[in-house]
Amino acid sequence: MNETIFNAEHLIFAVKIIAISYMAVILAMLIDLIFGIRKAKIRKEARTSEGLKRTTEKATKYFAPMVCLTIVDSLLNLVNLTALPYLTLGWAVFLIVCESWSVLESTWDKKDIREKAKEVKIVLDGKDDLSQAITNLIDQKLSTMGEDANQNTKDKP
Repeated sequence: MNETIFNAEHLIFAVKIIAISYMAVILAMLIDLIFGIRKAKIRKEARTSEGLKRTTEKATKYFAPMVCLTIVDSLLNLVNLTALPYLTLGWAVFLIVCESWSVLESTWDKKDIREKAKEVKIVLDGKDDLSQAITNLIDQKLSTMGEDANQNTKDKP
């Protein structure tokens, strides 16, 4: 009869996971901001307060649902329906993936992103036969290199 609905250790563990989730999203946003500023410097674009305002608006859009999901997770955790704050954790992972994509766009040209995506697709398409996937990737790279060489010789007078 000593069984209680409230489990302090369980709750402390969930709070730690939630705190890590929030910190990870903040870190991802900070990294995206740094790389966005870096890209603007490279492009010689003006860096104004408008960009920072967009970051604060993004934070609002990110954290308003996250707080609501945290409340739901907390209620589920209090009655021991879940061991982890799955909703908050899932939202945090989604946001981190979005921020990672933004950083990727800031650091790579879109052409390079498409090229790497094609390479990943080739490997995933041939995941059952890894050696065939690697062969296909090498063949694609060699053909691309040949096209680049042909373009360079055509451009020269």
